[in-house]
Amino acid sequence: MDDTRLDQAVEHATSALRERQDVAGFLADLIEVCQRALAVEATGIMVLSRGGRLQLLAASSHQSAELELYQSQVDEGPCVDAAEGDVSIIVADEATLRERWPHFGPAMLAAGFQSVHSTPLRWEGSILGAMALFRHDAVALDSREHDAARSFADVVAHAVMDGEQTETVSAQERVDAALAERVLIERAKGVLARLHDVEMGDAYDLLIAAARASGVTLTAAAAELVERAQRGELNRP
Repeated sequence: MDDTRLDQAVEHATSALRERQDVAGFLADLIEVCQRALAVEATGIMVLSRGGRLQLLAASSHQSAELELYQSQVDEGPCVDAAEGDVSIIVADEATLRERWPHFGPAMLAAGFQSVHSTPLRWEGSILGAMALFRHDAVALDSREHDAARSFADVVAHAVMDGEQTETVSAQERVDAALAERVLIERAKGVLARLHDVEMGDAYDLLIAAARASGVTLTAAAAELVERAQRGELNRP
C-alpha cells in the first residue's frame, strides 16, 4: 500500500476511536483495517495481566489466537520480547525464528508464517502489552509500514485505556475490563460453535455478523447470546 493509503488507514482508525463503544468490537474492526493496510495475514494483541503475564486480548483468527496463547505458555515469542524490552521486534527468516524462539519459532512456522513484526503497546510511560503482525512470506515490514504499525499499536492502547475514564479508573482496571470482554466473547463463540457445529474461527465470524446485523456492540451481542443459552432458549437450526 502506498504512503497516502497507509496514512488514510491510520487516520480512519484514529477517528473511529471517537465512536468506540466497546473494546472487543473496536479491536475486531481495527485488526481488519490494519491487516489490509499492512498486507499481513494474521494479527494478535496481548496485554499484561495483574500477575505480569501476557494474556490474549484479540486476534484475527482462531489460528493466530492459538499462536498468541502459546507465547504465554512457553514465555517466549515476539510479543513477550516486545513487551519486556519495550522495543519493536522484527524477524523475517526461518533460521532466526528457530534460534531466537526454540519453542515458538517452530510453532509459528508450522502455522504457515515466515515473518513477524511485534510492537509494544505504550500508555503514559507504561507497557500494556504488545501487538504482533504475521506474514506468510519472509518479508519484513518496511520503514513506512513500521511507522504505521506503531500508530496502530498506539490506537490499540488508547482503545484499551479509554482516555475519558483514565482519571477515575486505573490502567490495570481498564486492562481487566478489556480482558473480561474477551472472556465473554469466547463463551459466546463456544455457544455458536456448538449450536451450528462449526469451528471456533467460524463461530467468531458468525458473532461479528450477528452484532452488525443487530446494530449492537460485539460485547452486547455476546452477552445476549450467552444469557439466552443459559436460559435454554437456543436450539440447533
